[in-house]
Amino acid sequence: MSRLIDLILVHILVLASIADKLVRMDVSFKMTGVNTVYPQPVVNFKADGQIWKQWYENSHEDCKEFLFGCYECNPPCKQGPTKTVDFVGGARIQLFPHTGKLDFNDGVSTSLDFGLVAAFNRELTSIWASLGLAPSDTETAPYRSVPEQLLLKKVITESSYAIYFNAGANPSGELILGGDDPSKRAGALNYLKIVDAESHFVRVLGLAIGSDPKNTILIGMPAVLDTGASHIIMDEKFKRQVIAFLQTAGAKKVQIEEKGVNFVISCADAPNLPSMTFLMEGLKGEKIPLLINAASLVQKVRRNVCYMRIAFKDYEDAIFLGASAFLGRYLYFDLGNTKIGFANV
Repeated sequence: MSRLIDLILVHILVLASIADKLVRMDVSFKMTGVNTVYPQPVVNFKADGQIWKQWYENSHEDCKEFLFGCYECNPPCKQGPTKTVDFVGGARIQLFPHTGKLDFNDGVSTSLDFGLVAAFNRELTSIWASLGLAPSDTETAPYRSVPEQLLLKKVITESSYAIYFNAGANPSGELILGGDDPSKRAGALNYLKIVDAESHFVRVLGLAIGSDPKNTILIGMPAVLDTGASHIIMDEKFKRQVIAFLQTAGAKKVQIEEKGVNFVISCADAPNLPSMTFLMEGLKGEKIPLLINAASLVQKVRRNVCYMRIAFKDYEDAIFLGASAFLGRYLYFDLGNTKIGFANV
């Protein structure tokens, strides 16, 4: 598995403000070329991980049609030594280093070092700009995460960060760099133990579907809280049991049809789906329930056709809990103290 899954990617789109040593950026959900079915969580950022305009347009694509936009150097930048970055699923990009100015609200500006994408091994329209949040290491060198750079420049006072997503038909939220904002959450945080300090995995002990304890699946696997992903990804070995329980453990039985990599349900039946509760490992080994309601499990794609926001792939190393697991949640990533907290928004 690629080490870079721990970057916890948040894609790029709206605006930032600074107050009380916290850097805030609004989060929204947009359709991107990365995923043609599910909208991705995106924030507005003007530097880190941007696409190099010269390379992109030389490849016969128009930056004006590209959701993430392109980074244009002034004066024109020259490609330097490149670094190859591999992602889960086989995507591979090449970056070269650049330094540019980053402007926040309230007249605060700072320079940042970042990478410009200069090569991609897939269809160009599926490339993305990404914001790395997790601490840097030897594999990500010479690049440092945005929180680390802001901390070094004393724009923020700590490298922890939070993100929350409001639930609803058009979910939105906020990325908060530099600490925790208790005013954005309801009550105390439930803390999960980071079981792999290098990859920042937590652990899933089990999965309860619906309210009947008999519909509980033992898991015992690491998990990635991947706030930049759009949906939940589990190993193929859990597919049969999970789909069977989703069809029978709700208010009424429903039919879920597998079509390729997607699972299709009538939107009229979606309210009858059961909840999914991932049983997470707490700081002392206790079970911490992370409940996902039925509304967060589906995505309407056209009239009365909904897709389940869950996929099954040959990923034996970890479960990926994407944004669909966190709608209505506030997450606080205190990686320096090897814990991640969550609460209701």
